[in-house]
Parts: sequence; C-alpha cells; structure tokens
Amino acid sequence: MAVGIATVLGIILGAIAGYYGGYIDSAIMRAVDIMLSIPTIFLILAVIAILEPSIINIMIVIGLTSWMEPARLIRAEFISLKEREFVIAARAIGASSR
Repeated sequence: MAVGIATVLGIILGAIAGYYGGYIDSAIMRAVDIMLSIPTIFLILAVIAILEPSIINIMIVIGLTSWMEPARLIRAEFISLKEREFVIAARAIGASSR
C-alpha cells in the first residue's frame, strides 16, 4: 500500500511538473526539495505519535513521505520526451499539446 501511494503521487506530480514546466515545475520541485530535507523517520514518528499507531496509518504515512524519488524520475522522463524528435516534428505540423 505504501509503495502504491508513493508511486501514484510520484507519477502524478512528476508528470505535471515535467509536462507543464515553468512555475508549476519550480513549485513542485521545491516541494520535493523541502520534503527531502526532512528526515523521513522523524516525520513518520511524529505523525504516528499524533495518529493511532496501526499498520494502515504507518503504510499511509510511509507512502506520503516517499513520493519524491518517483516524482523526480517521472519528471526527468517527461522532460526527455518533450525534446525528442517525434514531439518536435508533431509540433512543427501543428499538432496540439494533447
């Protein structure tokens, strides 16, 4: 469950950051930097101290604190794909961004 939450959040936020770029990319990547600067184990312990300690809560907290690495990988792939030749050719013939 924790890996699923982290993967889904990472894919969504990384795709948004990589596809749109600009201010959206900067905001999401600064959030990633902030989350990476906080030691994860202390954040997990703090949240578990507030919430009822159960396996479901622990899995949710771990999932919500480990989405940063997948987000960076997906963002890098989207940026790479945006600069590929077939995307540039599609833009040249007037294809929409969809």
